[in-house]
Amino acid sequence: MRIRLSLALLAAVFFTPTAAVSAAERVMVGEDIYVREGENLDEVVCVGCNVHVEGTVGEAVAVGGRVVVEGEVRGDLVAVGGSVRIEGKAGGDIVAVGGNVSVDGEAGGDVAAIAGNVDLDGRADGDVLAVFGNIRLADGAEVDGDAVAVAGQVRGADGAKIGGTIQSGGSTLAPIAFSGIAVLLLLGALVFLIALPAVAALTHTLLGEERVSVLADTMSLRAGMCFVLGIAVWLGSIVAGIVMSIALFWVPGNESLISIAFLALAAVGYCGLSHWIGRGLVSSGSPMGATVLGAILVTIVQAIPVLGWFIIFPVFGFMALGSAAMSGLGTSVDWLMPRRETDPIPRPTAS
Repeated sequence: MRIRLSLALLAAVFFTPTAAVSAAERVMVGEDIYVREGENLDEVVCVGCNVHVEGTVGEAVAVGGRVVVEGEVRGDLVAVGGSVRIEGKAGGDIVAVGGNVSVDGEAGGDVAAIAGNVDLDGRADGDVLAVFGNIRLADGAEVDGDAVAVAGQVRGADGAKIGGTIQSGGSTLAPIAFSGIAVLLLLGALVFLIALPAVAALTHTLLGEERVSVLADTMSLRAGMCFVLGIAVWLGSIVAGIVMSIALFWVPGNESLISIAFLALAAVGYCGLSHWIGRGLVSSGSPMGATVLGAILVTIVQAIPVLGWFIIFPVFGFMALGSAAMSGLGTSVDWLMPRRETDPIPRPTAS
């Protein structure tokens, strides 16, 4: 198998905000990206929104949204928590996690759907893979490589042209998805899906709308600095815990003070992160509603196996810690780094 899941491209979803975005890139949170016919971009990254390409794009990433390509994507294309539809051409690999892939045009690389189905009416120059999903091949469809369905079926192979082998997991692997471990993980995910938005709502109530808005503005204006400062806060909490355990060994529970302060800072930061993402998803409504909606999306994305645990969770966590520290728990965008009145920072207008 030549399937490549393009982890470097997935990581770009969360590290792109930490650097300056060039004119040839487009990064949006909660607002759909539309690449017009004749427009040429190097990269598009969309969080909580959809991507529609009629022009040409180098690489495309969407988290929590679908991708439709009527033009061309020269490189890889990744969708997490959304579907992919190729009516034009994709030159690289196509990966959908938690969504379906439909190829009516041409895929120049591998095509993979994790927890989703693959529908191929056109051509795939590489392998076609479906994990916990089925592969449907239309009459006349072409696959240069293998067609593999793990815990699924490959259908329509008789009328398609397949250069490699055909492998179906059948029903023998399907019960794994409903095993006792899977049920426990699902219940745990549901608990977090309820608990974390509830914590965000409680923190929003305690801080007030003004402070939460300042937290979101800080993250929006200084995402990269928040990320770096968050790493410093995390490392500092570890060092402080060690120092206190040695210097104040005679005080019972002294390590708990650092833990409580760290958790409080994280709760405040995640409240601001949730509001930042949520207000990008809704153009109207209450600030509390935007915070809860953002918290739900953050929880779902962080629960994605491997990607959510080891990439999204640390990045979001560091950004949350950094924004809380930089803004003084929502006191001011300039709280940690005051600027002269002659060099103001533009504030985003309220939607």
